[in-house]
Amino acid sequence: MINFALVKLSLTLTKDSIMNKKSVFISAAMCSMTALTSCVKEVMNETTGELTSRLSVITRAPIDGESTIAMPVHLYVFGSDGKCAAMQTIESEETFPSVALAEGIYDVYALGGVDATRYTLPTQAEAKRDTEIRLREGKVLDDLMASAAHVLLADGEEEQLTLSMERKVVLLHGVTIRNVPEDVEAVSVSILPLHESLLLDGTLSGTNGNHTVLLQQQSDGATWKSATDVYLFPPSQKPTISAMS
Repeated sequence: MINFALVKLSLTLTKDSIMNKKSVFISAAMCSMTALTSCVKEVMNETTGELTSRLSVITRAPIDGESTIAMPVHLYVFGSDGKCAAMQTIESEETFPSVALAEGIYDVYALGGVDATRYTLPTQAEAKRDTEIRLREGKVLDDLMASAAHVLLADGEEEQLTLSMERKVVLLHGVTIRNVPEDVEAVSVSILPLHESLLLDGTLSGTNGNHTVLLQQQSDGATWKSATDVYLFPPSQKPTISAMS
């Protein structure tokens, strides 16, 4: 264990280095960001019954003037019977269709950044509100957003629903340890506890996750830094940071 009296640890988490150029220290890593840029996409309906109502879904990403929505966006629409009545993948922010639906009460969930090549996603028949969106083997987290809304579609009415996307991950933007003794051969930093996964309804699940960052020695011999940025699920409570050599 490194003597913390001899080292200076600098660790920053940001919501996204592109969307928000201001670094946030770990104590502020859980601050949420509200959303911006719009895209509208058709919700494909497979329900039975008379399709007398229409629904358009608009998703908006964080309002900082630079952000875009993490693509693709997967929409899941649940009826009052608890079954997934419709689903659709939005690949672009530049389409603006709407779709006919039967009148009724619906819960609409949008997940941004959940690329099927990186995550295991449920089919419409498999989807439940608490379905876990899992990383595929060998893959790492990327930018993730989510939003949810409750909507009532009346007979013969057209409804436009705007979903404000919220970022569900934090970006570990940099880890630096200085004044490391010369005889140290390797340095790593562990952060815990973290949330472990994202559910289809946009909530975070699990409270015992952790992440370890291996640092690289710099040319001065006493400074060690992380090599790349990495996305993490946010801390599930006040995090503990430990440095090991």
